[in-house]
Amino acid sequence: EKHPAQRFAAAVSSLCLTPRYHLTMLGRALILALALVAPAQAWAPAPRMSIAVFGATGGVGGEAASQAMARGEKVTALVRDKSRVTTPMRGEAGGAPMTLDNVVEGTVTSQADVDKVFEGQDVTGVVIALGGKTKDVGETMLTDGSACIINAMKKYGVKVGGGTTRAPYPCPPLLPRPQ
Repeated sequence: EKHPAQRFAAAVSSLCLTPRYHLTMLGRALILALALVAPAQAWAPAPRMSIAVFGATGGVGGEAASQAMARGEKVTALVRDKSRVTTPMRGEAGGAPMTLDNVVEGTVTSQADVDKVFEGQDVTGVVIALGGKTKDVGETMLTDGSACIINAMKKYGVKVGGGTTRAPYPCPPLLPRPQ
């Protein structure tokens, strides 16, 4: 999306294309004035977002990481096993190794491991897509892991996050369960 200064300059430039000479001169003067007073970053391309994905080896997290990478965003993931970071199963390319900007191997229930995802990455958004079989991840991985992620978000000032899980229980409900 264009910066307001760029939208203004484009609008003024369109006036310059009219056959009236005085508008052309006025338009040029406004564009020059805007260029002189607008900060350099107003003309720079939008910065990449830096997204932390928890659960990038699963279907939902892998899809989120894949789409973010396709949009040119910076993606950091915490995974238990780096070799399982693969592209989502779409067509012939599905299941191929997926290259992310940064992959941290660890467990989401370790605050130190979760903090490594945020350290020096300037994370601007978080995707929480935790899951797995209880026998593999433990009974409290979803709640303990989410708590570690939220603690890190608070510590590093990240205010944008979203989460999903396929397991309806034993996660504590955020809203009362319908009877």
